[in-house]
Amino acid sequence: MLYLTSKTLSNETTQHLQEQQQDVNGQSTFEKQVKRAESLWGNKKQNGKKAFDEIETKLKKLGKVQGICNYCEHNRSEQIEHIYPKSLFPNKTFVWENYLHVCGQCNKLKSNKCKIFYPNSTTEQELKGLGVLPSPNEDLVIINARTENPLEFMILDLAGKTFRFVPINDDINSREYKKAHYTIDLLHLNLDDDLVRYRRLATENLLLYFEKCVQIRETQNFEELEKLVDNDFLPLDKSQTLLSEQNRFFHEFKKKIQTSPHPTVWEEMKRQREFLPKTKILFEALPEALKW
Repeated sequence: MLYLTSKTLSNETTQHLQEQQQDVNGQSTFEKQVKRAESLWGNKKQNGKKAFDEIETKLKKLGKVQGICNYCEHNRSEQIEHIYPKSLFPNKTFVWENYLHVCGQCNKLKSNKCKIFYPNSTTEQELKGLGVLPSPNEDLVIINARTENPLEFMILDLAGKTFRFVPINDDINSREYKKAHYTIDLLHLNLDDDLVRYRRLATENLLLYFEKCVQIRETQNFEELEKLVDNDFLPLDKSQTLLSEQNRFFHEFKKKIQTSPHPTVWEEMKRQREFLPKTKILFEALPEALKW
């Protein structure tokens, strides 16, 4: 998981969301707000297709890699997820900052599950059911990637080669530990063995692409460059200059790094490079990659 930099919606879409939310907020009881929120959300495309087409398009572009789940970073994103569940926080049903774009599996895992911290406390309270009373506060236990940087709460263990997320704060009574642990557990970020395996593969692939970038910069002639080129690329164009072809293939591998699933792996390669000998050498050879 990564922090998602927000984008601005058009005035028309913003107004549509505000009107829908006002409708929900205008209901006389909390229970009626929940029912109205569910009804309007179920018909969101009929009532505002243009607005939600824009919302989905911009949600897909929030992350480092477009179109992948904001939670697991592996599956394609296909559904709008309410960080604050609409059955518990109907007042946030049509709030842009409350949306993520996730895969069906993660949306099902998250569902309307929600924990908050008691006011001025590290004690957790689980909110259950479809909501009969408004929540006493909005202090979520799950990491909110729209407002918080997940990498300030947890680290993806590359150095230890477990490829699992670990809370950074090891004090089990701290808010930071509880937020990380709850997020990891709720979304099965470590429980899904396939997901862990895919992170390992992503690490291996990113290291390979990174090494190719460094090696391409060091080639002295077309023969050396040709040995580094994968078969799926177009063949070398020897009518161009060596520098031109180096740049072309360099940017192909750079693009592979920037569009690979599990972008958290790349961020952790940068953060943990001092503990990853080969990765450290590559970043020393190509320090500009720290900004990718």
